[in-house]
Amino acid sequence: MKPSIALIGMPRSGTTWVAKAIDSHPDVHYLHEPDTIQKIATPICIPENETVIYRQEIVDFMGSLEGINHSRCVGKLPLYQKSYRNLLQHFIQKLVIYGQKVAERANLELLKENVPILGRINSSKLFCKSIESMGRAVSLAENCPESKFVILLRHPCAIYASVKRGVAKSKYSSSTPIYENWGLFEELIQGTYAKEQGITIEKLTEMSVAQRMAWRWLMFIEDIERRAHTQDNCYVVKYEDICADPHKYFEKILSFYELSFDQQVENYIVETTSSSEDDFYSINKDPLVSAQKWKAELSEVEVTEMMDIIMQSQSGKKYL
Repeated sequence: MKPSIALIGMPRSGTTWVAKAIDSHPDVHYLHEPDTIQKIATPICIPENETVIYRQEIVDFMGSLEGINHSRCVGKLPLYQKSYRNLLQHFIQKLVIYGQKVAERANLELLKENVPILGRINSSKLFCKSIESMGRAVSLAENCPESKFVILLRHPCAIYASVKRGVAKSKYSSSTPIYENWGLFEELIQGTYAKEQGITIEKLTEMSVAQRMAWRWLMFIEDIERRAHTQDNCYVVKYEDICADPHKYFEKILSFYELSFDQQVENYIVETTSSSEDDFYSINKDPLVSAQKWKAELSEVEVTEMMDIIMQSQSGKKYL
């Protein structure tokens, strides 16, 4: 199994902006959310005492990453020049990706969602981003010690505000809002922290949406944040810290991944932080404005309800 590097965070926690910064490095081969295409045969949240049980499933998944060439995973725009591709290969790769996207929009099975990957991929550093595996992040690290995992945290109120914005703009493919996804909550309450706190579906249904989102954040974060600090191949970083000083923290992340701070990364930071677009999925946003936007979007009641829950936890106190 080829060692890889990964960025893992909750949905709406800034993972796309951070991941594309890493993707802009010329030595990286980027897979965008491969676990949405090729599922990991484990629970969403893996308790600490069950990590070893799912070792083979985790190793099998990580070993399969090299073979993934689904257009959703390898075609996340923008595309960057790579050291393992010459200019002609780069031009052809862009034509292939753009052609596939046009075909998909026209419902044509041009390449059946798989695209050829040009260049000497074996000489690249395999990098994947996930919003599906937050609850299993440390278990991935424990079972794949040669790989490196950055775990991205974001303020729970910011995540909730972003989710509300997405629901209001009908940006999600599912008609069921995240805070009413009872199937997910059924899995989350099987985690160690939820069991310790006696959280049940009945209790969650009686809560306000803000309270439920606070518990959702905690059920993902509490165990992971504590365990991650015991793993040398895990690095926990706050989205807000990156927003406050992108150069400093991207340099730290790249160093952790054993990558240089390349000029293409510098160009990416300048480009994405010097202009702002209002599109829900845009990576071009004033980072400090983006990080603090929730303060103008949530009511005082919503913030109080969330903070009353979050501040009772160790990870919440440490984060805030």
